[in-house]
Amino acid sequence: HTDTLAQTVTIPATCKNATLSFWLDISTNDPTSAASDTFTVQVLNSSGTVLATLATLSNLNATGGYSQHSYSVAPYIGQKITIKYTGTETLTGHNTSFFDDDNALNVS
Repeated sequence: HTDTLAQTVTIPATCKNATLSFWLDISTNDPTSAASDTFTVQVLNSSGTVLATLATLSNLNATGGYSQHSYSVAPYIGQKITIKYTGTETLTGHNTSFFDDDNALNVS
């Protein structure tokens, strides 16, 4: 099972800094010590080409609560980009949930 969330933004060329942040809670009952379910954060250009993978988290990163994640997107200042989140479950009979909240693109 795969779920995707994406948002297209333009980072003004006048910015000096740009940071993507969000809170993520990973809840799982996967019995293995392998990364069987993943949550990926990517930056895509206007053609849909992946420019960077900012993070790949998995059921192994479950913390029992929300944790904040922040990534620089300064290399994309002056560009129109898409931030794409993809959650994928692959282990049959077990569940991993990726709860994403408070997404922000902070520029200065």
